[in-house]
Amino acid sequence: MTAQIPDRIVIDGVESVLLATPLDGLLRRLGDRVPTFVAPHTGNWRGYTAGWRVTDGRLFLDS
Repeated sequence: MTAQIPDRIVIDGVESVLLATPLDGLLRRLGDRVPTFVAPHTGNWRGYTAGWRVTDGRLFLDS
């Protein structure tokens, strides 16, 4: 199995990889109401890479 490109997270100005996939549960619940993501290559079977940040103790999706 090909290693997958991780999401990114910025906490206190420091960018790190995020090995969890917080969007997975939401996308499953939304089902057909979300677009179909196309995997651009085998390193990204999800078809997307998310960018997150933590500000004032809250998690935000930036990209």
